[in-house]
Amino acid sequence: MEGTSDMLNLLGMAQTGDALPFSISQTHPLYNKSKPVWDKMSDAYGGQEEIKAKGTKYLPMLSGQDATEYSNYKNRALWSDYTKYTIKNYLGMIYRKAPQIFYANDTPKGSQPPKEYFDAITDQGESLVEFTQGVAEEILKTNRVGVLVDFPKMSNVGNILELTKFDYEKMGIKPLMSMYDAFSIINWYWEYEDYKLIPKYFVLKETVYDGMQSGSIVSSESDIYRVLFLEPWEGSYRYKQIVFRERVVKRKTVSDVMEVITPMMNGEYISSIPFYVIDDKGINFKTIDKPMLNGLADINIGHYMNSADWENFLHMLGSPTMVFPGWDVKVYKNPRVGGALATPKGCEPKMVQASSDSSIRNEMDKKIEQMSVLGVQRLAGSSGYSASVDTARISNSSESSNLTIMVKSLSRSFTSILQFLLKWGRYDASSVYMSFNKDFFTDDIRSEDLLGWMKAYQQGGISWETYFNNLKKREVYEDGVDGDVEKERINESLKEQFDLSGERYLEILDTISGMKEDIQATITSSSSGQNLLSMSTASGGSNVSTSTEVSESGMESSGARNNETPGKSNASAKEDTDQTKVDEKKDPDKKPNNDDSKVK
Repeated sequence: MEGTSDMLNLLGMAQTGDALPFSISQTHPLYNKSKPVWDKMSDAYGGQEEIKAKGTKYLPMLSGQDATEYSNYKNRALWSDYTKYTIKNYLGMIYRKAPQIFYANDTPKGSQPPKEYFDAITDQGESLVEFTQGVAEEILKTNRVGVLVDFPKMSNVGNILELTKFDYEKMGIKPLMSMYDAFSIINWYWEYEDYKLIPKYFVLKETVYDGMQSGSIVSSESDIYRVLFLEPWEGSYRYKQIVFRERVVKRKTVSDVMEVITPMMNGEYISSIPFYVIDDKGINFKTIDKPMLNGLADINIGHYMNSADWENFLHMLGSPTMVFPGWDVKVYKNPRVGGALATPKGCEPKMVQASSDSSIRNEMDKKIEQMSVLGVQRLAGSSGYSASVDTARISNSSESSNLTIMVKSLSRSFTSILQFLLKWGRYDASSVYMSFNKDFFTDDIRSEDLLGWMKAYQQGGISWETYFNNLKKREVYEDGVDGDVEKERINESLKEQFDLSGERYLEILDTISGMKEDIQATITSSSSGQNLLSMSTASGGSNVSTSTEVSESGMESSGARNNETPGKSNASAKEDTDQTKVDEKKDPDKKPNNDDSKVK
């Protein structure tokens, strides 16, 4: 484009204070074509006040209505925020988990920015997460948004080109991000060079508030235009900015140059424009696509029109009306309602009331269903609909999901943006990656599923990484816990469970000692001739005899376990016990002789 090249050359020669003989506020043809859709989506998102403020644009005047009747007709109508609630719902699904920033494992820690680096990434102090949420919201509304990476103006810093990364960190100096909505990106131009698309310029519209004017304490609002362009430089390009303000001179618009800026990255000119235009498919300088919820907004507006007709219908015919056929007001005056009423001959009073069955109401209900279905379809990326409760849980792993495609595009786009931003901030940018959440629904895990995954891992069917990642996906673990952290937790838990030091060790020794005594007593008792049933049971053996044959000696040994003396009758055992008691009274210190209780 010869005219475009001439304009770029003219911009390259512009100096602060110049007045260029053209209007910089001209808009691109695609901008003009797309703006009505953006207006509609913004109004629908803005709600009832925005919609009604547009008057007949969204609610045409009925035939025969005057201004007062139309005003009443519009005021009775109700707008339902289906468009806004759907967008907010989609945002909530995307940001159900915060986006994450990753670095390659071999990236030196000193070359990575500190975690707090992204806590304030705009000149208004927004965090990176907050900023990306605003970008995602604009994509859902208009499907076009721009992100500019730029260094803020610095005063009392000296020559910024002489500063080191240490100086940057110490002084809190870093490049920041600015967002421009679809309405602000008014013009652009791109070319293909070596089969690669190269944007040559963008014109961005900014609204500024001037200081208090003389005689007023109110700031005035005005527009300025920031032009980002590539100027040919030594066989390549260098990136420049020019800030304009327009004024009219003798009925012609001229553009006054307010400021000329040539940004540099670490002492070198920048060979590309660090402005990224993003839609639901990724970085896109070339085309403009309609928002994914454009159809839903159309139905939302149709529902609003039906609401106006329905409310008007109720106003006109909703209240019961008495009709007196043949009543002459001049003769009988106004009829009295209530009590007994004598009517002229042939006058039979009737009651007129609108039926509750209305085709208008049915159409409103249909549109509500259509909007609900359309919202689910946009999640699934399909045209079919199954009227069941499961439609609320469309699989977010579907590769055809519109929302999944959008968040993948956001991940790619912000990865490119962060790479440029970190490089400008003197950090290693090659290994950074930003990932947005694609798990839109809570996927609770059942106990049998948990046991199944554990069994598969224990038997070597799956790796630890696969096991952990599947549990992580089902939100068994909280945010911030990775596989290594969980392994450390498991090791600490096992250490606590099997720590044999101190009191726990002595307690276990006592338990083992008691078990040994029980086993020895059982073996001693069994040696009288009883089968090994007791010993097998005491030692936890599985081969237990089931024989019902018990020998006489076995009966005796069984009695011994019931405090009887083996080998003696009950009477003899009682005599020995009585004699022992007598001996204890005579000599308390004498120990009882239990030799007789042993089987020789």
